[in-house]
Amino acid sequence: LAFPSIMLVSIWQGVGFQMVIYLAGLQDIPSELYEAAQVDGANQWQQFRHVTLPQLRNTTIFVVIATTILSFKLFAQVWVMTQG
Repeated sequence: LAFPSIMLVSIWQGVGFQMVIYLAGLQDIPSELYEAAQVDGANQWQQFRHVTLPQLRNTTIFVVIATTILSFKLFAQVWVMTQG
């Protein structure tokens, strides 16, 4: 029961930060790239796969590194919730 509780608390704390970072990354993608993809005949899935995902590569790397670093600070939550 302790492990699912710790997972739930960690997810609850981290999702907001990650979504704000991804939102900033999405807003940074130039609309001209999507327009060019539409002119080339790309559908929504192809635009996501070939435009959005590659443009979010650096954002994803940052989120993974930041989440990993923040997960090392999880010791206090585990200690409080499980008494050891």
